[in-house]
Amino acid sequence: MGNLWNDIKHSLHLLTKNPGFTFAAVAALALGIGAAEEPLRKTFLSAPAVRKVLGETADEGLIEVDPGVSTIGINGNQKVR
Repeated sequence: MGNLWNDIKHSLHLLTKNPGFTFAAVAALALGIGAAEEPLRKTFLSAPAVRKVLGETADEGLIEVDPGVSTIGINGNQKVR
């Protein structure tokens, strides 16, 4: 445990000696962690429990599909049974 504490003190000493490098290293770590965490945040925020807390209903954005009707054509305006 003593070696670990000495290593931490030495590292902090070196980081305070060169503040430009420290800023660049901390900025790179912050950007990397933020970029890696963003997809997880989007996944979490789309979870049904969180949407319920935010006041969204479960059926917002859903569409109804009738398996007996299919559409053809460019605009999908011709129905085939």
